[in-house]
Amino acid sequence: MIAALDPDDAGVEWACCEYCSPSWPPLPVLRSLLEIENLRRTANWDVRRDSIARWLTFWKRLATPLTDESGALILLPSADKRARREEGLTMYWVAHRGESEDAPENTLASVNLAWERGIRAVEIDVHLDADGELIVCHDADTLRTTGAKRIIRETSTAALKALDAGRWRGAQWIGERLPLLSETLAIVPDDGRLFIEIKDEAEDVYPIAVSALVGALAASGLRDDQIRVIAFSPGVLAMVKKAMPGIKTDYLFWVDNDSPGARQRWDKIVETALSIGASGLAMGWQGLAKANGVERARAAGLDAHVWTVDDVAIAAEVIAMAPDGIISNRAGALSRPL
Repeated sequence: MIAALDPDDAGVEWACCEYCSPSWPPLPVLRSLLEIENLRRTANWDVRRDSIARWLTFWKRLATPLTDESGALILLPSADKRARREEGLTMYWVAHRGESEDAPENTLASVNLAWERGIRAVEIDVHLDADGELIVCHDADTLRTTGAKRIIRETSTAALKALDAGRWRGAQWIGERLPLLSETLAIVPDDGRLFIEIKDEAEDVYPIAVSALVGALAASGLRDDQIRVIAFSPGVLAMVKKAMPGIKTDYLFWVDNDSPGARQRWDKIVETALSIGASGLAMGWQGLAKANGVERARAAGLDAHVWTVDDVAIAAEVIAMAPDGIISNRAGALSRPL
């Protein structure tokens, strides 16, 4: 992936990508293809002129799909990229409810589409049904994605499986069903990872949900490093960690970073995550730069995942923060090399 200059530091050494020399001289910040073309035409670099032209052609060909309407390009902070590469760390994309921009969310079709597009991490949501099975669905009821309102917790597995979860997204998806967690686990490739969000938070329900999760994961044969459990409930995550110490967990949250008490809330979130043995934080992108959210996580020894990023300009801002992963409904499109 191309790494451009940090927009806040025009003096950072240039680090282009795996295909080019990492030792280009410092360049002015390039915010658009037009500026790059102007540089090529006006730069007084006789020795490097041909290299600049070849680089420009290469970058334009790959970057064009990731420009927004203004022509702005994603910029990565080269210094941070080099440091993370030296540490063996690479940012990755997580397909939110599968490739949900192009396929019905939380179905086997959307999950498989993510794998087919080369996304190696997928996020899904699960609810406990009346039979004690974990059903893959975001909402507590099925109205939005099936057209028929069934409260998942009060409905049998058979009745839920009879619903059509694809028709609402188009004729090509008719017949897609609400999958069981076990069915979704069965299609995770050997190099794939599944982020499982437990939606059940009621104290009389989530212990049953966690028990069902333990059973499903044990039966799946997947490795611990292929699973990450996320939840808004600290109680859920604490129970998961106690039952499965080898499974990584993320404390999921959102903070209004413009509110007066934002700083104190961040402190409390980090404190809570550490107290329940969470491996990371899954944070909303809004106002994240202002809050230094990724840096806060790293300072506490926690991983940092950011959700839900679908806009190219916002993706540029978040990528510059160098989180561990970015969760997106458009993971396939946004993960294309620049």
